[in-house]
Amino acid sequence: MKKHKQYSITFYMLLSFVLLTTVSCNHKPDTKTGTKVEESIPTLDELAGEWMNMDSLRNMPSVNNFHGGLAITKDISSVELLTFPPFVQNKPSCKSFINGEKFNAQYSRWYPYQALRKANYNGVEVTSTTRMVFEKQGVLLHLKFKNSAKQPKNIQFKLQLFGKARKFNKKWEWGYPRVNDDNFDIKSEKTRCLIISDQKSSTETVYTFSVLPNNLTIIDNKGVATWDLTIPGNDSITLNYVMAIGDKDINIKKEAKQWAQNFEKVFQQAKSLWENRWRDVFTPDNKHFSGHLPTLVTDDSKLRRIYYMDIASTLQLYRTNLPKSNRVFATNGPEWGVTLMYFWNLEMWPTIWAMLEPASMKAHLKSWLSLDYHNCYAEDYLSGQESGPWYSANDWSIYRCIDGYLRVTGDKEFLDEVIAGKTVLKHLEGLATNYRKFVRKDNILADYGGANNLLECVPTYINRVPSFNAANVWMLRRMAEIYQQYGDPDKARKLQNEADKLVNAVLKLYVPGQGVWTSLHRDNKKAEMRHVIDFIMVGKTLSNDLTPTTKKEMMNFVEKELLTKNWMRAQSLQDIAAANSDRPDHGPMGSYDAWPPLSMEVMCLFGEFDKALDFLHRTEKVTYEGPFAQSHEFLGKGDKMYLRIARRGQQNYNDGGAAFADVIVRSFFGFQPILFGDKPVVLSPNTPRGFNGKLIHIPFHNGLYAITSNTGGVKITKEN
Repeated sequence: MKKHKQYSITFYMLLSFVLLTTVSCNHKPDTKTGTKVEESIPTLDELAGEWMNMDSLRNMPSVNNFHGGLAITKDISSVELLTFPPFVQNKPSCKSFINGEKFNAQYSRWYPYQALRKANYNGVEVTSTTRMVFEKQGVLLHLKFKNSAKQPKNIQFKLQLFGKARKFNKKWEWGYPRVNDDNFDIKSEKTRCLIISDQKSSTETVYTFSVLPNNLTIIDNKGVATWDLTIPGNDSITLNYVMAIGDKDINIKKEAKQWAQNFEKVFQQAKSLWENRWRDVFTPDNKHFSGHLPTLVTDDSKLRRIYYMDIASTLQLYRTNLPKSNRVFATNGPEWGVTLMYFWNLEMWPTIWAMLEPASMKAHLKSWLSLDYHNCYAEDYLSGQESGPWYSANDWSIYRCIDGYLRVTGDKEFLDEVIAGKTVLKHLEGLATNYRKFVRKDNILADYGGANNLLECVPTYINRVPSFNAANVWMLRRMAEIYQQYGDPDKARKLQNEADKLVNAVLKLYVPGQGVWTSLHRDNKKAEMRHVIDFIMVGKTLSNDLTPTTKKEMMNFVEKELLTKNWMRAQSLQDIAAANSDRPDHGPMGSYDAWPPLSMEVMCLFGEFDKALDFLHRTEKVTYEGPFAQSHEFLGKGDKMYLRIARRGQQNYNDGGAAFADVIVRSFFGFQPILFGDKPVVLSPNTPRGFNGKLIHIPFHNGLYAITSNTGGVKITKEN
């Protein structure tokens, strides 16, 4: 830099002030953590998993593009379970060969927007990258062949192409329709593209190539594309191809050809547009979402990764193209339930949902209240119809979602809206009191029937269970609060009295000294349940009713029988039904991914913030395989036991729930939104959380708030 003339001291002071002010405004350093706000949000690449040996995986990495999703396979370039509702291609799309030998990947790595695979063939490293055309019905495959030797190497790479897709214009359930026949025609256009046409619908699968194969033929009703490659020494070459599925009436072939011709641009957009959507999540007044989520600024790296990873995991199943709504957080994917929103699943993160998408959340709640929600467990957003059988959790789940929406947005007028012939207020009262229909003459507790209505896989968790009877107490008390505010103290008093009687019956199900609860069967015998669901449900709904001794015993049970080094068991190995409950999400050999954060919520309610934080830190390890999923299960034995995303028991690679993020906001930072009041309540503000950090841009009613955590506890302030 050239030397300038000497300026006056006054001018330099003014110049310095301007520069410092500019830097401060642009970078917004957090004085407590030293972290710049814009740097606190990780990039999508930062959230990637590690390279994993594919033989150790039970569920293969998934890729999603907001219109659909897929799973990769062990084949270096094949995908399966591809859905763009109403289109399905459930079987593998191809097989790969090198010099005539079937070629599988050895390792894979998950990213929020792509999946990588790699393997070695006689000194040639082959890497494949799978992305999806952003919000379009196309799959992008990028293959790189790297020769580490000095001499060139010649290989023949061959793809056997047979992806078959079909359009199913009907209601999709937990298991979506599958293509299980061979009613397809296949043809090629020289070496430019291969077209597989469905005889039972107007669907086509199109393969196009940015690097044309040396030969493209049809053998045994399969396309065979062959490339004869010469890889220079210490160099690499690439192949790119596109697979698209869609309706031939809208010329999916033309789109596929354009994607192949502009492969590099489309391939980069698959990442950059995903990144734009990611940034929108945390931007107030962004162009896509009707709301936004708080930004976490902290030097606690594990807390930071879990918060942002959970949100990225939830976005995997965010769909913007389903016929009944263009803002859907599907519950599962890519194998099961890809068009459904489960009431119970959404209940586990209503605060995050209300912050990010208040407008569509309200629309979904209105739609749910128009359904026969006592005879289903979800809504299908392809058809708009009810799906599945009734769950015992329905009343609690729908109530909690409405309650979460009201408390975050402050939309009191919603209570007076009439849906399906009655106001939302009356719907809430109906949900809170619906348990009365299940009360038998010999007991005031609700009898929720068999296992299929509850945990499905635990045969003894039936009839009068503590969990949802405790939830009934909570709902009755909430309704009493609302009616008190609505100027109906008589009704409020009646509901409160009803809750008082019911809570006493629930507390009688406790096993003193054990920290666990019992279910009361119809023969009036009690079955001791050593399961996390009672710790969670009773702990979060009746925390103020439990004695310090009971809370301590419940904590001891969870710590000794459920928590493991990096995860937890949903059910204790000592449970009387453990041997008959072996499913990864609710049994003894794993856990549904929402159970750990919801357990942390109860720990925080019990004042055990240090134990909750320690457990949170330990669960961070699972994120290096990939996203939070439907469940993680234990494999191996003893010191060699390890965790993997489960598949057996119809478990999904993706599960659309942000329970970790929700609990970090509501419990670790203590944000407790209220409906009647101008400022949110903070949980245990004078109790230290064990970490330094700040949660900024927290939406509440029509304002933004920030919560700071330090050694003195947490403090909430309103942002300007």
